[in-house]
Amino acid sequence: MSKVKVSVTLSKDLVRIIDRDARRTGSSRSGVIEEWLYATASRAAEQTIDQATTAYYATLRGESLDEDNAIALGMARAARAVTYDPPRRRPARRPR
Repeated sequence: MSKVKVSVTLSKDLVRIIDRDARRTGSSRSGVIEEWLYATASRAAEQTIDQATTAYYATLRGESLDEDNAIALGMARAARAVTYDPPRRRPARRPR
């Protein structure tokens, strides 16, 4: 991914926090700030999706609501039947 150099003005307190996080993670200031911005953008996108989903479900009525509830019930049952992790192997016992 290509990068663009920008200049920002930050408070001393915030720069200290960025520097502390950079030392802790072994990253640069730019790396820390980029990670924080991506995390914030991701949370904002999740909130937008949550709000849109809530608004959609608030409009469902009658047959649409019944159909959606039936789909949700079926998906929940199917999800409980799915195994996501392979079974753990038990270590072989040593003969005594």
